[in-house]
Amino acid sequence: MMLSVSISEADSVAVQQLNPSQSNSLYHLTTGGRHLLLRKQQKTSRAMETEFRLLKSLSGSGIPVPEIIDLCENPSVLGAPFLLMEVCLGRMFSDPSLPGLTPGDRRALYQAMQHTLCHIHCLDTRAVGLEDYGEPVDYMGLQVQWWTQQYRNSETLPIPAMERLIQWLPLHLPKHQRSTLIHGSFSLENLVFHPEKPEVVAVMDWGRSRLGDPLTDLTFSCMAHCLPQDNPLLTGISERGLVQLGIPTVEEVMGQYCSSMGLEEGVPDWNFYMAFHLFCMAASHQGESKSTIAGQTGSGRLAEQVADLAWDFATKEGFRIFNAMPRSPHAGTSPLKGK
Repeated sequence: MMLSVSISEADSVAVQQLNPSQSNSLYHLTTGGRHLLLRKQQKTSRAMETEFRLLKSLSGSGIPVPEIIDLCENPSVLGAPFLLMEVCLGRMFSDPSLPGLTPGDRRALYQAMQHTLCHIHCLDTRAVGLEDYGEPVDYMGLQVQWWTQQYRNSETLPIPAMERLIQWLPLHLPKHQRSTLIHGSFSLENLVFHPEKPEVVAVMDWGRSRLGDPLTDLTFSCMAHCLPQDNPLLTGISERGLVQLGIPTVEEVMGQYCSSMGLEEGVPDWNFYMAFHLFCMAASHQGESKSTIAGQTGSGRLAEQVADLAWDFATKEGFRIFNAMPRSPHAGTSPLKGK
């Protein structure tokens, strides 16, 4: 198909890959004084036409998304289908510690991030024609099955923690799952902020969006909180002084979200979701490194470390469930007491 964007034959096109250290498919194009974004479809992402439909539907909904120019489904042009969209001018951050900003500015940006997430989860999908956007039934169960299969397909050396998680996750799925539009990879680096104000002007990379459990977005947005700064898969802030930096803690993020969304019960399955996300991260990394020599050595150990951290969260969830169980009035009483 022909793209509906006019570029003169005399115009040169400058191309810059954004976040080249992350297997990113997002490129900044500059041509004839015009700034555009091009996003190619990745092997693990959903079809580009699905994302094209979503962004068109969200235009005018109040959810900040980039203006879509067109979709090219012909893989012979650039090797894969791609979307072309207008650049949203603003600030983007890859380091969740937000270096160079004041504590007040950091807190305001994180609060704007959560405000935007709530806006996404409150969207009336029927009003924008997205009521059939994916299959929301047993979302978490299907996700666990899918990622387990991805791990099996790319398995190299056995990882004991992954084997335990494959058994544990299906048995501890959240009992109460709501269904809303979810972004699928909602994080600080996928947001464009206003150049001067603490306001999100665009949410990028909707390739994993669908109807599903909104708490997966909330917990994914806090992944950096449980990882160290030198983690090569995702820069973390677990060892940083969040109070001094002005960055909300996990408890504050959860409290703000639950207050805004009217969730009086909070997020009782928090540890499950964190274990799930880390399980996915380990499975994904195993797949990316399988064909390399490093995948059998250093990178393989990295996947194992992430899996061990996931199992730590699973263990915490086990303790939470045990402590929440009703106790007999005589629980813990010595059978010899009173004799």
